[in-house]
Amino acid sequence: METKRTTDRQEADCIYTVRLEGMEFFACHGVLESERREGNHFKLDFEGKYRSKAGCSDALEDALDYGEIYKTIATQMNMGPFNLLETLCFNIREALIEGFPRLESFRIRVAKEKPPVEGPCAWSSVESVWQKETPEQTNQKMRGCSDELAKLE
Repeated sequence: METKRTTDRQEADCIYTVRLEGMEFFACHGVLESERREGNHFKLDFEGKYRSKAGCSDALEDALDYGEIYKTIATQMNMGPFNLLETLCFNIREALIEGFPRLESFRIRVAKEKPPVEGPCAWSSVESVWQKETPEQTNQKMRGCSDELAKLE
C-alpha cells in the first residue's frame, strides 16, 4: 500500500544535487595535429545544485532532467574541435546556463586521457565552477559600473 506523506513542509523547496559521473566520449580536441586527426578519450563529471519541490511532489516536471543535461554535454563534446580543455569547459558551461535556468550552481570537470606530455600521465583535466548571482551581487556590480562612469565624467 502506497502512502503519500503530507506535511506543512510539502510546499517548501529543497536544494538537491544531481551528478553525472564518468561520462565517456571520444573526440578530436587538442592543440596538436595528431590529437585532432586521431582523437582521444575524454571523461566528464558534472555536479549541479538546484532548488525544487520534487521530493514532496514526486513529479518528474519538478526534477532536473539529467538525461537532457547529458545530451547538452554530448552535443558540446561533438562540436569543435577545440584547442583547449578550457574552451571546451566554457562552451559546456554556457550551454548549461542557457538550457537549465533552474541550476543555481554547478561544477564540470573535463579530463583527457594520456595527454601529450614528456612522461607518463594518465589524464589531464580542467574544472570549471559556476554559481548564479544573487540579486544583491547584481546590484553591487551595477553600482560599481555607475561609480566608474561617474569618475569618467
